[in-house]
Amino acid sequence: MSQQVLSPSLSRVQIERLDRDGLGIGTNLDTGKTINKIPKVLPGESICGYEKKNGFQVTSIETASSERVAAICPVYDRCGGCSFQHFGAQRTLNFKRDLACDLLSSVLDRDQIQWAFE
Repeated sequence: MSQQVLSPSLSRVQIERLDRDGLGIGTNLDTGKTINKIPKVLPGESICGYEKKNGFQVTSIETASSERVAAICPVYDRCGGCSFQHFGAQRTLNFKRDLACDLLSSVLDRDQIQWAFE
């Protein structure tokens, strides 16, 4: 007797923001549930995919961000080593600056952080 393998049900998700690792955080448009650890997405994108044990598998990007660029690496989709190749250059700089500011805010005040980035 063989066991039937069920295919995962697809979810529609709206990406709202990125976490510190550059992984998407979004809302399942069917259930309202927050979905974390969505790889290779940008805020504002609408995607389809399914939840996995350790995150989310994107099957399609329904609405892409205007900041999305084509990855230059030919194995980007399969490798997983480069998290930000789908970011444009300015988006990458802004993301890293904002991350550094968040981390520094626990030890410096706002004026000191602003001065460091001028």
